Amino acid sequence: VWKSSKQSTTAQHATEAEYIAAKEAVWIRKFVDELGVVPSNNYPIEMNCDNAAAISMAKEPEIMKGARHFQRKFHYVREFVETGEIEMV
Repeated sequence: VWKSSKQSTTAQHATEAEYIAAKEAVWIRKFVDELGVVPSNNYPIEMNCDNAAAISMAKEPEIMKGARHFQRKFHYVREFVETGEIEMV
């Protein structure tokens, strides 16, 4: 059973928190799609992000100086931006 809860990873900066939220949004979408309960949605996930650093980090291929401490598992958000699964606005 899925439930709303605190993130299992503690973000130390707003940039990191928004980046983690983007990763989790993709996970939730893939989970719901695999359940097959609702029709699949091919539109990109629109992430309303007010953090310029998080948007830049998701779109740029190199790791920014301040983002080196982020766990590697969150950096695959870039791949979702490149494939059009997430749109950071």
